[in-house]
Amino acid sequence: MTRHRLGGMVGGAAALVALCGVSRADISYEVFTLVATVGGESGSFVATTDMGTWDDQGNFFWNLDAPIDIKTQSGDVLATLGTASVTFIADPVIHLNFNVQANNQNTVFSVGSGLLSFPTLFNAKGAASAAVSITDVNGNGVTFTPDAAGAHLSHYNGEVPGGTPFASLLNSGFSAGAFATDTASDEFPGGGGYAPIGVGVDDMSARWSFTLTAFDLASGTSVYTIIPAPGSLALLGLGGLVASRRRR
Repeated sequence: MTRHRLGGMVGGAAALVALCGVSRADISYEVFTLVATVGGESGSFVATTDMGTWDDQGNFFWNLDAPIDIKTQSGDVLATLGTASVTFIADPVIHLNFNVQANNQNTVFSVGSGLLSFPTLFNAKGAASAAVSITDVNGNGVTFTPDAAGAHLSHYNGEVPGGTPFASLLNSGFSAGAFATDTASDEFPGGGGYAPIGVGVDDMSARWSFTLTAFDLASGTSVYTIIPAPGSLALLGLGGLVASRRRR
């Protein structure tokens, strides 16, 4: 997998990284992928690193310039990607956002970030949150049905569906009536806290997967964060870095 190196060190653990001589954070060449599937036929859109920008801290940003139709190889329109963005923060954090519309049949969507890799964080902790809004367009109601594993997956040490699962969010479907809008949200572990991972972590990724009823709209946003446990820094006499580490 081709990767692009982010310019910044991993957050407040930068001194730890420097002492260990570990390379800086990288991102995969493909940073955003959408696949729409209808009746066994699929179409896709992929954004790559050369389509985005970096700030002076080495963080990466990509935004969709204009809506695009997702088509089969024969040119049939399956869905529309209205807006989309992905942000990779070297701390590390992944922000993933999208707005999609199904065409004339129920549509299965898969929306994924690329892989964010970074110097190994030992005894790491993480947090994930996701929210989705659905809108009925044609007056017969709208239904959002998550994939069997959950509508939003966050994994580490491998790109979804590979690697190790961290959190599965929005596991229940929901609906809205004629020309109505409804929303749902989920988070892990919740309450603004972080859940221990307990092992060394060196990469992370996120993916949405769900079915949306014909002609209807869905907008999703998610944030996935991993931080080092204080004990792993303290072992190297760097525990004071934890207090100054930015929490996003």
